[in-house]
Amino acid sequence: MDFSFYMPTRILFGRGKAKEIGLHAKELGKKALVVTGKSSAKKTGNLEKITKSLEEHGIEWVLYDRVRYNPFTTDIDEGGAFAKEEGVDLVIGLGGGTAMDTAKGVAFAARNEGPMADYMEGKAGGSALPLILVPTTAGTGSEVNNISVMTNPSTMAKRGFRHPSIFPRVSIVDPELMDSMPPKVTASTGIDAFFHALESYLNVKSNALSEAISLKAIELISESLRKAVHQPDEESRDRMAMASTLAGIPLGQVGVCALHALEHPMSSYFDVHHGEGLPL
Repeated sequence: MDFSFYMPTRILFGRGKAKEIGLHAKELGKKALVVTGKSSAKKTGNLEKITKSLEEHGIEWVLYDRVRYNPFTTDIDEGGAFAKEEGVDLVIGLGGGTAMDTAKGVAFAARNEGPMADYMEGKAGGSALPLILVPTTAGTGSEVNNISVMTNPSTMAKRGFRHPSIFPRVSIVDPELMDSMPPKVTASTGIDAFFHALESYLNVKSNALSEAISLKAIELISESLRKAVHQPDEESRDRMAMASTLAGIPLGQVGVCALHALEHPMSSYFDVHHGEGLPL
């Protein structure tokens, strides 16, 4: 038995935890770039919860809400340039996997010169701005790993960019932020989490620790996803939030299998939702 397990992220889990973000942000910087989608976080009130806490703790913030589903490397370049212009020293990702992956990429681009596509192709990079991630869906587990998935528009190749600097310093998993998910989103993100857990368990690099985490995630999803979709309550939402976070850990540690590789061209070329493409 021989393996390495490294995850330098502080995880805060529980209802109402998002309101504590200002307390943790002030330990990392004075001006935050909040990366999120164009409308969802505003409509649900999740953005207001985050920014109110930041203001209460004296953290200045600016909004970057140009996140697209299935982000391009050029979107990351744009966000990194914006972060530099604004002089931020902290990045907060609020949303689903797309928003969190974009936040990771932007944090990296803000500290490294040249197009993000070059780093996707193997160019060595340095540090990234410190990150806090706050998921609002229960699916990607991006809040607990160092992977940022993006597409190079020149080649339409969709891949995960990995770098140790984009591990979030703090991840706040607050199931309250997921209560507003409609059934379709709950189902597709839940399926994504399931495949993260299943594929990481089957991966040839899996180990005793990663397998234990994968199996617990599979158990929670199997018991809770149907109810979270059709008759959601706090318990099913909480369990799916935990399962998604758990599944994201072995995803980052050992990776997935061919199923994810087969799906990526679908979402890259046809903008299919990742969780809907995986079962196909």
